[in-house]
Amino acid sequence: MAFEMITNFDIFFPISNPYIFFPVAYLISFSGVLIPGPMTAVSIAKGYEEKSAGLKIAAGHGIIEVPLILLIYFGFARFFKTPGSPLLSLISFFGGLMLIYMGTVMFRLRKTIVEKGRDMPVSSLGAGIITTGGNPSFFIWWATLGALLVFNAAIFGPIGLLLFIIVHESADLLWYGLLAFGTHKSKHLMTPRFHELLFAFLAMLLAAFGAWFMASALA
Repeated sequence: MAFEMITNFDIFFPISNPYIFFPVAYLISFSGVLIPGPMTAVSIAKGYEEKSAGLKIAAGHGIIEVPLILLIYFGFARFFKTPGSPLLSLISFFGGLMLIYMGTVMFRLRKTIVEKGRDMPVSSLGAGIITTGGNPSFFIWWATLGALLVFNAAIFGPIGLLLFIIVHESADLLWYGLLAFGTHKSKHLMTPRFHELLFAFLAMLLAAFGAWFMASALA
C-alpha cells in the first residue's frame, strides 16, 4: 500500500480510532494555522477591500497543499524533510524574493490603498499560492508532523485520507476567512492614519519573511 512507503519515521503512535484521530488532526491543523506568518499578513491586507479574500487565500493555499499531501502519501516526504536540501533552498530563495516584492509594492501603495481603495497587484488566490509555495517552513512541517498525520489517516484507507484533507483544509478556510472578514467589517472603526500604519507594518512583515527565507536558502 502507498502509505507503507512513508513509515520510516523514528517514532509514531498511530491512533486507530477515527473518532479520536480526526478531532485530534483538526486541533493540530488549527493550531498550526494560528501561528502568524505571510498568509496572516495578506489575509488582513486583502480583507481590507474584499470580505471573502480569506476564503480565496485559503483556496490558493490548498492548490499547493493538497497535491503535497498526495505526494507525501506516495512516499515523497524525504525530498522536503531536510532543511538544507537543494529543493527547499530553491523554494526559499525565489519564494522569499516574491514576498519581498509583494511587501515593497504594498508599502509603496499604502496611502493609495487607504485613500482610493486600490488593491494589491496580486489576487487573493495568487497571494495564497505565493505565500504558501514560497514558505520553506510549510514544506518542512508537512514532511515531519504533517507526514505522520497523513500516514495515520491512510490507516483508514483512501476515504480516511480524503476526510483528513477535508478536515485540514476546513481549518484554513475557517481561520483565514474569519480574519479577512473581520478586517473588512471593522475597517470603518479605524482612522485612515491607522490603516496606513497597518499596511506599512504588514508590508514590512512580508518583506521580513522574504528576507528570512532568502537568508535560509543562502546559509
